[in-house]
Amino acid sequence: MTEADFLARCDPAFRSRLVAVLAAMRARGHQPVMIYTWRTLAEQAELYRKGASKVTFSFHNAVNELNQPAALAADVYDARWRTLDDEERAEFYVELGTIAKAHGLAWGGDWARTDPRWAAHGLGWDPGHVQGLPNSALGSVKARTLAAMERARSATVGGGGAAVLVFGMFMLGALGVGLAVSRR
Repeated sequence: MTEADFLARCDPAFRSRLVAVLAAMRARGHQPVMIYTWRTLAEQAELYRKGASKVTFSFHNAVNELNQPAALAADVYDARWRTLDDEERAEFYVELGTIAKAHGLAWGGDWARTDPRWAAHGLGWDPGHVQGLPNSALGSVKARTLAAMERARSATVGGGGAAVLVFGMFMLGALGVGLAVSRR
């Protein structure tokens, strides 16, 4: 996927701030690339199952009122990743966090230091993650996203299918609300 493809899947207000962050990183000699912006609930569930995410719903899963991708998060790393040592990677992330916060974004490097690799550098467990809203907004983003998904499906799914969808959304909510409180 190209950078333009990743950006096209972002909420417009978040996208403009993300573009500014990427430009500032490039101006400082870094080579930032995105590995995720928007992702499906199935992709999120798989990342959660593998332990690569701590939540079953994230800002990556946001959609707009038309049920179109509108990510409020991006995962960024330096394109030279394989040639950098951990100290250089940590320096990249510290600069990413500084610039992201200067543009009003939340940064995963500020989160709990549960990953020993990054904790050794004073970084939280997901230092490549930037998001447009604080973690406290995840519940409302999830509610808006699931409502948009329900409206889109009810427009195409007849009676019984809508009931199955509502039950599935209830189960997803039951799994994700408690986990979303302290993490992205």
